[in-house]
Amino acid sequence: DALIGLSNINSLRGEYDEALRLQEYAASLGDMRAVGYLAEMFLQRHAIPSDADADVTAVNLATVSATLQTRNTVASKVLGNYFWKGKGGLTHSPVLAKHYLRYSAESGDRWSMFSYATVIIEAAIGCYGCLSLRPGFSAVPEALFWYRLAIGEDSDSGAFKRLEEKIRDCCGNCHEKLNKDKLLCCVECKAAFFCGKHCQRAHWNAGHKRDCVKSLKKRLKATEDSLMMACSGVLEVARSYGVEPTNRNKRP
Repeated sequence: DALIGLSNINSLRGEYDEALRLQEYAASLGDMRAVGYLAEMFLQRHAIPSDADADVTAVNLATVSATLQTRNTVASKVLGNYFWKGKGGLTHSPVLAKHYLRYSAESGDRWSMFSYATVIIEAAIGCYGCLSLRPGFSAVPEALFWYRLAIGEDSDSGAFKRLEEKIRDCCGNCHEKLNKDKLLCCVECKAAFFCGKHCQRAHWNAGHKRDCVKSLKKRLKATEDSLMMACSGVLEVARSYGVEPTNRNKRP
């Protein structure tokens, strides 16, 4: 933990050679997290020798890390990135990119969230030949959910914003064009709009209940709650030893 922490500090300072040395040392001791971080450094081209094939090295390190330590978020991020780009000796595969980036995105990595949203759209187009809005087969709600988490609700740029504007042009069920201010919105995913309650219910039963992120949000909330419980357990143990954690965000 100390070696990895020191390496991350050096990375933040821009001292990539020292960061790389510390991560290599931690990896040589068998820490698979360090192996994953090394893969990420090669992905980001930090402190990489000019004669090294950084892409292949990153893939090899990430593969080892993911194999020996299940649910390794950093290794998943690296492998997802290379399956998406089709580099490092890997074949371009949006499906496999989704597989790896999903776990990394659910761990809270914003870069992975944005990449995952993009791959969701790409995989849907590859599967159906177009970006289907048919209820039960639409990737739009989940893609927009991750995009908003990564960028923010108020972002007004990029292809995803244009997609948001497109789905607000008409009712998602009967496709009647109406004033945007008069359309009802699915409160869970905010990615389906309707002219009235009847169309909203019909669209839900037709398949939107499978596309909507309602269940995904519940699962992520349960994961967040379990992490909070784990953290509270750590705090209780610390306090039992007379250690009171400080608030680092509080100004003196």
